[in-house]
Amino acid sequence: HGSWFLAPVKTIIFQGGDKTTPLTEDNVVKMPARGPIVLTVEEVEYLLDQLPPPIPSEPEAVNMRKRLNLLLEDLRTPDATAIKAEEDGSGSAKPKYESPSLTVDAAVIRGAPEALEILLVTRGKEPHMGKLAFPGGFVDKGEDPEVAVIRELSEECGLRSTEQPKLIAVRGNPSRDPRRHTVTVCYLVKQDPTIVPRAGDDAAACAFYPIEELDRSRLAFDHGELLDQVVSFLESKGRR
Repeated sequence: HGSWFLAPVKTIIFQGGDKTTPLTEDNVVKMPARGPIVLTVEEVEYLLDQLPPPIPSEPEAVNMRKRLNLLLEDLRTPDATAIKAEEDGSGSAKPKYESPSLTVDAAVIRGAPEALEILLVTRGKEPHMGKLAFPGGFVDKGEDPEVAVIRELSEECGLRSTEQPKLIAVRGNPSRDPRRHTVTVCYLVKQDPTIVPRAGDDAAACAFYPIEELDRSRLAFDHGELLDQVVSFLESKGRR
């Protein structure tokens, strides 16, 4: 059987097969061992995307896919980094300071003030798979959050910003994300109205929803409360 190993340099090693062997759900398990292949996280994500979806009647396969998706989400997220380290007496360093992960969310609004709509994606991965959420994601190392929110909007909805994003809110309750302490920065982003949103990346779907009719319980994480903050922001700017 093939085995997955987590390496400290954020790569995944698959034991078995070679670079020329096509990967399917069958031969991932059945390929004879021919030495390890070191794959980047992006390569593993691509390979998983090529596999057919697990059959609902096979719970083990469904649970394995969920676990792999959560593992990959972990690997894509910057670790809580030790800014300073101190010796613990055994010769190994332990973190002195740990930082939360940073994400961004895009608030894209359209419509007349009395009938505003907001762009939301349907999450295609856990946590909160199937729930609605603001387009967004993790900020890459060395990336400005304003750049990250434009990138995420493009990747998840195929839209591009026409103006510099405007800061709406920062939310950082340690329990807002079940995976880890995550701080998010929400921006108002104006997009080209001639482009129709198209779901991509880890968004299963994307569409505009009437703000007044939207049931906040349908939203993932704390995005129901975030939506209320967006509404308050728009009211303060005379948009409603």
